[in-house]
Amino acid sequence: MNSHDELTYRLELAEGYLQQAEADYVSSKWHGCMANAQESVENAGKAIVSCFAPVARSHHVVGQLAEVLQTAQLPADLRQALVTMLPDFGKMGLAAHVRVTYGDERTFTPPWKLIQQPEAEAGLRRARDAVALGRRFLAYFSAPPQPEADKPD
Repeated sequence: MNSHDELTYRLELAEGYLQQAEADYVSSKWHGCMANAQESVENAGKAIVSCFAPVARSHHVVGQLAEVLQTAQLPADLRQALVTMLPDFGKMGLAAHVRVTYGDERTFTPPWKLIQQPEAEAGLRRARDAVALGRRFLAYFSAPPQPEADKPD
């Protein structure tokens, strides 16, 4: 799979999970909303990573995104947007995945009893923002190359 195929595939996953999170939110299914939001954020992050490196099989994409910030040449607006979003990618990583999948194993509380509306709302906002950022990366990497400005002889 080439990086553009990976980018579009991961973004399609992120958008699909976001749609499911939106539907779960409307139906007051807080656990489902948060679980789908976590998958959406994760896949949006993987879409961005795929522009620069192979995507790791991990629920914690924030490390690879931090590497992108350290090594990649990015336009200032994309760089700043990614810097701004990095904490949200961290909050929706492995710990969030474990929480929405297994709940709290210390108290034997299943996830559908843990996740409440405020947490689902925060997750949904992060998913919306992550998908929007993924779309910006897709637009940037799908744009035709800009011709060089005419140079004086």
